[in-house]
Amino acid sequence: MIVAGRQVLAELLGCDAELLSDVPALRRLLEEAARTAGGTVLGSQFHRFNPIGASGIVLLAESHLSIHTWPEWQYAAVDVFGCGVRMDPEAAVRRIGMDLGADEIRWLTVDRGRDPDAAAPCWQRQPIRRERLSCSESPDATSEGKEGSEQVGREAGSAERSP
Repeated sequence: MIVAGRQVLAELLGCDAELLSDVPALRRLLEEAARTAGGTVLGSQFHRFNPIGASGIVLLAESHLSIHTWPEWQYAAVDVFGCGVRMDPEAAVRRIGMDLGADEIRWLTVDRGRDPDAAAPCWQRQPIRRERLSCSESPDATSEGKEGSEQVGREAGSAERSP
């Protein structure tokens, strides 16, 4: 198969509910996860839902990372796509899961490219057994300026969230 890149779809279970609505923390940890995985951050856009939850995307030179959260379920859906061989999307997913305090990560890895007869991907899972760290305790958090801005609500009011 001619592989153009690798995409990882992940389910993060048992996450820290407060972090799942904290847009500045989510932006910081997704951008750091991208760098940890070998990605080059070009920008990001995040949105906080009312009353809880958030969605965000980090644009990479290699492709993207995205997250959609449900704090009421302590759950986050994550998508990481990295083109080429330099970026490791699974490393980004592991980092995001650790930083969000997930109890378990389930993921599906898809090699993207030109082979319609490639084997079908299978779900994998990894229970997390370790102490939870807050995002601010991350040893490689940086204080550099962040592109994009926190968007709260719609232009004419606040966005409602439906499960």
